Amino acid sequence: MRQRLLAALATPQVLVALLLTVGALGLLLSVPRPEAPPPVTIELGSTEEVLREGEATLVVVDEVGQERETTRSLPLPEGATARLTAVLAELRAASIMQGVWPAELPAPRVFLLPSGRGQVAVVDMQVPQPVGVSVEQESAILRSLVATAQRNGAGEVRFLRNGRPADTLLGHVAVASEL
Repeated sequence: MRQRLLAALATPQVLVALLLTVGALGLLLSVPRPEAPPPVTIELGSTEEVLREGEATLVVVDEVGQERETTRSLPLPEGATARLTAVLAELRAASIMQGVWPAELPAPRVFLLPSGRGQVAVVDMQVPQPVGVSVEQESAILRSLVATAQRNGAGEVRFLRNGRPADTLLGHVAVASEL
């Protein structure tokens, strides 16, 4: 048995493989290893948002189609997207008081994208479960969102529902979703 093992180890294939392994180990150990760079320290600023008092225009449309435009002084964050998100959250609160916006429907997320014709507001309606609204309520919510976004700097408004393109806002009224 020992004789066979030594005979197998003495074959040219095993000797070449052994020679290549020893050469590779020698090369690996002889090359100097570069030192790891020092860890990068990232300084985060304050996690609190800086809010400044600013003017925002809200357009609340009721179920019969009447528009009420008001200008309010609100604490608004820096940046156009965060500002419009805060304005639409205030629109939601005002619309709930008018009885148009259902309380179980959260305020939408908003993204502002540059476009050739100004900024496009992409309004993402977060609808975790179906919301029971009438066609009139949904139409009023849509008109309020579009008018408020346009009065606060958006040239166009497009809609998503739960992060995906939407044919309708909440199931009844058609909306523009293509960018």
